[in-house]
Formats: sequence, structure tokens, C-alpha cells
Amino acid sequence: MEKKIGKRLRDLRESRGLSQEYVADSLGISQATYCKIENNQVRINSDRIYELALMYNISINEFWGVDSTPNQTYDSAITPKSNTVNFTNPYKKEDSLENTKMEEYVRSLKDKIRLLETQIEIINQEKKFKDME
Repeated sequence: MEKKIGKRLRDLRESRGLSQEYVADSLGISQATYCKIENNQVRINSDRIYELALMYNISINEFWGVDSTPNQTYDSAITPKSNTVNFTNPYKKEDSLENTKMEEYVRSLKDKIRLLETQIEIINQEKKFKDME
């Protein structure tokens, strides 16, 4: 399965018209490192896989090509589902203005998520403090 991860990542990225640089930037890693991941020279951790599944708007099962349908082939597993968000048009490599806008939007969402995670952590710490009283 490990050798298929790089191919799976490349297939997902290319099916949405994304550059390695864009995906790497979204993950907070260098393009060179992401290239090595796609070429199975560096392992990718589960957190990164989860981030990619979110970015591609697919479930973890879809990421791995697992479906409830028996005898499903790998090729059919990578075909975009009709109920997923279509990432194809706004992320075309050649459309740099749209790509830049989307990158800014993704960054703003990541910032909002970090803020919410911080707020949740503060609430949890306050709750622990109150429980200690």
C-alpha cells in the first residue's frame, strides 16, 4: 500500500489541476518535500493525510480508495464523486489570479480554525481549573 500513496496523491492533485507547490504550501512544507512524498521517498504522516482529505473534500476511506462496494478497482476509487465539491475550475495552474484568491481563502480558513482550536483549549483548561476547586 505504501507505494500506492505517492501515486494516489499525484492522481488526486492532478485531477484537480493543482500544482505541487500549491499543495505543499497548503500543508506548510516545501515543494521539494512534497515531491519526495509523491515519489515515495519520504513517508507522509496521518495528520497530513487528514489535511489532504479535507482539502480534496473526500473522506479518509475515499482517500485510500476504500468503498462499501465489493471488488472496487483503484481507478474507479479515484474518480471524483458527484456529491463532492468540484475543485477543478478555480484551481487551474494556469489561472494564477483565481489560484491566489483561493490560497488566501484557504489561509484565512486555517487561521480561523487555529483560533477556534485555541479557544477550545482555553475553555478546556478553564473547565479543568474549575473541576479542581
